[in-house]
Amino acid sequence: MDSQSPVQAFYSGASVFVTGATGFLGRILVEKLLRSCPDIACVYLLIRNKKGKDLQARTEDIFEDVVFDRLKKERPKFRHKVVAVAGDCALPNLGLSEQDTKILLQEVSMIFHVAATVRFDEKLKTATAVNVRAPRDLLRLARQMPKLKVMMHVSTAYSNCDNDVIEERIYPSSIGYKELIMMAERLPDKIFEDITPRILDRHPNTYAFTKQVAENVVGEEGRGLPVGIIRPSIVVSTYKEPIVAWINNMYGATGVSAGAGLGFLRALYCDPDCNANIVPVDMCVNSLIAAAWEVAEEYEKDKTRYHTRIYNYESSNDKPLNWKEFMDASRNHGMLTPSSKAVWYYSFGLYKSYAMYLMAIFILHVIPALLVDAALMCAGKSPKMMKIYAKIHKFSTVISYFCTRQWVFKSENVRRLLAKMSNDDKATFFCDLRELDWDLFFQHYLRGVRVYLVHDPMDTLPEAMRKWNRLYWAHQAIKVVAGFLLLRILWSLLLFIYNKTWREDHKLHKPSHFIYCVLHQLLLKSLIPCTLRSSESLIVHRLSHVDDRIDLDEANLTPIQDFYKDAKVFVTGCTGFLGRILVDKLLRSCPVSTLYLLVREKKGKNVDARLDELFDDVVFRRMKKARPDYRKRVVAVSGDCSLPDLGLGAQDKKMLVDEVTLVFHIAATVRFDETLKRATAINVQATKDMVMLAKQMTRLKAFLHVSTAFANCIDDVIEEKVYPMAMHYKHLTQITQVVDDRLLETLTPYFVEKYPNTYVYTKQIAEGVINEEAQGLPVGIYRPAIVISTYKEPIPGWINNIYGATGVVFGSGMGMLRVLYCDGDADANMVPVDMCINGLIASAWDVAQRFQETKSDFQIPVYNYETTNDKRIDWNVFRELSGKYGLYAPSELCVWTYCIYLIKSYPLYVFLSFFMHMIPGVLMDAYLVINGRKPRLVKTYKKIHSFSSVIAYFCTRCFDFRSANVQLMVGKMSDRDAEVFFCDLKRLDWEDFYVTYVPGARVYLAKDPIDTIEAGKRHYRRRVSRNGKLYERKH
Repeated sequence: MDSQSPVQAFYSGASVFVTGATGFLGRILVEKLLRSCPDIACVYLLIRNKKGKDLQARTEDIFEDVVFDRLKKERPKFRHKVVAVAGDCALPNLGLSEQDTKILLQEVSMIFHVAATVRFDEKLKTATAVNVRAPRDLLRLARQMPKLKVMMHVSTAYSNCDNDVIEERIYPSSIGYKELIMMAERLPDKIFEDITPRILDRHPNTYAFTKQVAENVVGEEGRGLPVGIIRPSIVVSTYKEPIVAWINNMYGATGVSAGAGLGFLRALYCDPDCNANIVPVDMCVNSLIAAAWEVAEEYEKDKTRYHTRIYNYESSNDKPLNWKEFMDASRNHGMLTPSSKAVWYYSFGLYKSYAMYLMAIFILHVIPALLVDAALMCAGKSPKMMKIYAKIHKFSTVISYFCTRQWVFKSENVRRLLAKMSNDDKATFFCDLRELDWDLFFQHYLRGVRVYLVHDPMDTLPEAMRKWNRLYWAHQAIKVVAGFLLLRILWSLLLFIYNKTWREDHKLHKPSHFIYCVLHQLLLKSLIPCTLRSSESLIVHRLSHVDDRIDLDEANLTPIQDFYKDAKVFVTGCTGFLGRILVDKLLRSCPVSTLYLLVREKKGKNVDARLDELFDDVVFRRMKKARPDYRKRVVAVSGDCSLPDLGLGAQDKKMLVDEVTLVFHIAATVRFDETLKRATAINVQATKDMVMLAKQMTRLKAFLHVSTAFANCIDDVIEEKVYPMAMHYKHLTQITQVVDDRLLETLTPYFVEKYPNTYVYTKQIAEGVINEEAQGLPVGIYRPAIVISTYKEPIPGWINNIYGATGVVFGSGMGMLRVLYCDGDADANMVPVDMCINGLIASAWDVAQRFQETKSDFQIPVYNYETTNDKRIDWNVFRELSGKYGLYAPSELCVWTYCIYLIKSYPLYVFLSFFMHMIPGVLMDAYLVINGRKPRLVKTYKKIHSFSSVIAYFCTRCFDFRSANVQLMVGKMSDRDAEVFFCDLKRLDWEDFYVTYVPGARVYLAKDPIDTIEAGKRHYRRRVSRNGKLYERKH
């Protein structure tokens, strides 16, 4: 050429490195550079070996493509400018050899990074390697290139599709590229694949997500370099060059056109009014070439102030086209050139409603596919249509995100680029979308799909038209038959309804009415006996009577009381369930000198106010009467087990170190669904901090750590020993401190693994902390089973939470919980809280004795405090006793009759919970909405199901506990200690316990006073009889 345009002159003498040269955009880019930039010096193409072909063979294959025919004609000697470089963007450092790296560093002056995996369903590990790590490595390579003039990174207009407005700037990604690459390289494939949905967050697929992260790579790693980003929207076939309508892939909009034209695709979930936002590939590549020229110019103007320039190359602003217009144009022009390979006549619809779309694909895709596959099987052939439609539906699902949403794109940089371009450049590198003629484009677009994708040459058109005509009449015939069948079905349905309505007065409901009345009478007689006066009197007496016995005789102390004489005790978790009973018992039955209670400020209340609030609980009523001066022996210590070093101040820490002789570490988060970060902080790190504090206590006589009998529930046999940690506590605390909350939540199931929840998992590790860090201390581990209400003291039946078994009692007693996934023969393994605390107090005495006796040979004792060995109760007995004593004192607040089924089969449980929980919940919520009230039952049942799933692990398994240490400790106790600190589970009477257990839940949880029993029974009878009366009124 005698004269060159500014863009052509810019590429004169350039050595260009292109990644992704074998792809759709890459081929057009290479062709355009070689054809329209004649003085370009060299084009280096990154190519990987594939399918047994070496580098040379793959390069030759590329240039055999018809898209290079024009180049061969106009520039026949172009091949000497092309240099193939072996590499792979899926490998570190692009898989380049040292020699090739050296050549590229010395020669390259321009880079076009086009390579990407564009599969929407690509695995995140692969997408991260290709779309994130590769541009990082390429940018680090580019930084070493002394001749570098520009580098262009090809992204996508939808990289930031989680925003409604997409500007020409880099948006922060939800995860840093360094963290993403690290996880992709280090995490096992299975784990990384499973957590992918959480990592993607609001992004629809791995492609868009990794492209957004890649832009952040460019922004950070490309700082100070002449780097630009171009974001094309949905790229379709060529508009004009090098040949009209060339395309080589089925991605995006082209797949819809091809599928509909061949008669496979008949329905798509798509909003017809949304922008299709397509751009021809040749115009896209021209804009890329021109953008590189502008980026280099802008960089040279002011290198220090240059920031990565971004170009949103999309058509919604300059040449908008919605999906309805796209499909109308595809149909109108496609029908003029149908393919001989079409399987059915064109019949396609866009469905904005997802429900209508599902109905359409069932009728238009699934049913025809099943019929065709059945015919193929009858003919002895292999079925294939359902497999084809499975792929089609997967494709439809993938693109539906972009077909049902609208974005506002800002493209000022593209307009600025077009304004800078000379007239020659605008003609040579045509990329102004305002001059695009969609009608002209579609005239050739469907022909290109037919020829280059379907590989159906135009000379088969006469044959195709004849076939198309036959398919048309077959299509019309099917529509007539389908219409007739539909009318026949509707007519049959109307007859069915008429017959049933006419017969209703004669036969409907009579058999069911009879059965119901029989069951109704049986229910009334069996569940509400007439002679309950004595039981009711007993319940009222037991719950209202306070035992005024004084357990502490200063002049005649028991051995355990003597051990606690003048003791200064530090208690964590004192505001919790176990903690309250422990504080009460120590103050009431032990001559302790001081109780240091760790209390955190909460809801604006300081520790002293919170302590006053604590002692207002009814559970301390007996203690206050026996020890009116109790407050003199209580010191509130400000702290928080979720904070480092228990949140203790320096002065309080010194006081505890100097004074404390006994430690009870009860504090824990007992929520089964607690986040791993919080559970680790409270249950693991706080335990470690408590041990570190105890090591400084020179007067320490005993330290009891309260764990749980189920800390090692992954084992069938649970001995009184410390098991190896599931994960070393140092590793766990480090991970929870470093990894962000959202990612940690995603990884939690893989850390917890076999353990049912974060509570037992962190409790298991906390035992390891004690075993590893507390050697040489007089320490013991106390493992209670499922802790329920008080048996005898300080008041019978007291409880303040609905965890575990009590939640089952409360939920079923209120008529809300009707079915539970549970093996009725499995051990319930419950222990009353007062007996549990007495055992804890006695265990501290036992630990101190053992430590004194053995000293250097002391082994940390573990106490499994549970009932399976001494007073076994299974879930069937638990249910029977709950029902029996619950019906003696029903609550006015119950919403339905007591009725709970223990289901061992999980599928049956799911089935019954749907009918017995969700359906009544939906119906009741509908009733509330009709009456202008807020629905609440479905939400309540979601919480109930969450609770049920949480405890199911422990209701469906049996464990073999060993409790020799507990038996030895109980055997050592004197007769008086055995009475004052009653903890021998062999003496527990479940029948006697239940007299106050269920009614206690009524009083202390439902807040329904015991003097309303009669009103509760009347309310309960109305609930039981209501349905029977409804039937009686009908007849």
